[in-house]
Amino acid sequence: MVGGVPDQVVEALMSRGKALYRPNTYGAGQGITIGDLFGSNNLLRIDGTNNAVTITNGALTVSAALTIGNSGISNSVTVLANGTLTPNSSLIVGNAGTTYNWLKVDGGLISNSTIQVGNTSGSSFNGVTVTNSGRILMGSSFVLGNSLGANSNWLNLVNNSTLDFAQQSLRIGADGSTTGNYVLVDSSVITNVGQSSTYGNGLSLGGTAANGTNAYGNYLLIVNNGLVTMNSNAPVRLGNRIGATANSITLSNGGQLLGFGSVYVGDTNS
Repeated sequence: MVGGVPDQVVEALMSRGKALYRPNTYGAGQGITIGDLFGSNNLLRIDGTNNAVTITNGALTVSAALTIGNSGISNSVTVLANGTLTPNSSLIVGNAGTTYNWLKVDGGLISNSTIQVGNTSGSSFNGVTVTNSGRILMGSSFVLGNSLGANSNWLNLVNNSTLDFAQQSLRIGADGSTTGNYVLVDSSVITNVGQSSTYGNGLSLGGTAANGTNAYGNYLLIVNNGLVTMNSNAPVRLGNRIGATANSITLSNGGQLLGFGSVYVGDTNS
């Protein structure tokens, strides 16, 4: 069910009452819950170097934060078909300046999470790939490049996959001097982005945080009949802070961006 996690770790968690087996909510195999859903300060970190977790034909629920790469590099989590991952708080890929950490949803499902890719200063080249009809159901916002100098972090949504934002926001290159963070939507669908026409909701690229100056070259590509739909006329913002330049959205070969309201280009002296 969960490969790459030593049996003694799960046994130790269960002996302390911090994990339990349960039926899988989506009907495939058996699940593991880490932490009490009504408890606090529970977390799971996949850290070090070249460590991997694979979830298949079962489910893993974490009642608080899941971090992939907190101080190490090249750590990964893969959710295969009939696998489900449910972090009931944040899911962070690349933290504390780490690089080359990744999450892959290969036909599986992630639900009920806020996702931050490149979370702190210098956390770069971290990514999420959703492929082969994989699905992500958001519980809060999705952010790439969440802190100063968190560069070249990515989301690839390909091969008939789906990301449902549940009226939450998508922010690409959120903080100051973030560069080259991107989202690719290829033959797949992002749906239900944003909550309303309120300025702070919706889709934003380049310097979307309060101190997000000089964000450069962050972009969204929608290609090969890919589709991004906004909810309730939510806004689109390109270059939201001073010095934010060359942030872009590209539609190609049948790609579409639909349902948006106001569009802000070069806002706040950018």
